[in-house]
Amino acid sequence: MQIRACFIEHDVPDGAQLSDAEFAQMLDSPEYVPSTAQGKVCLADPNGTFGVTVDQVDG
Repeated sequence: MQIRACFIEHDVPDGAQLSDAEFAQMLDSPEYVPSTAQGKVCLADPNGTFGVTVDQVDG
C-alpha cells in the first residue's frame, strides 16, 4: 500500500499498529485526518507524482 509506505518513510505514526485491512478502513473513514502535515501529503500524493507540498496541504 503506497500510503502506508509513505507514512513509514516520513515517520507518520498513524495506523502503524493496524493490519492492512484496518489501515485501509482508517483511510476510508470520513473522520480521519492525518496527524501530521507530511501525513496529509502522503494521503494526497503518496508517490510524489504530483509534487504536493506541505504548504499546499497545510496552508
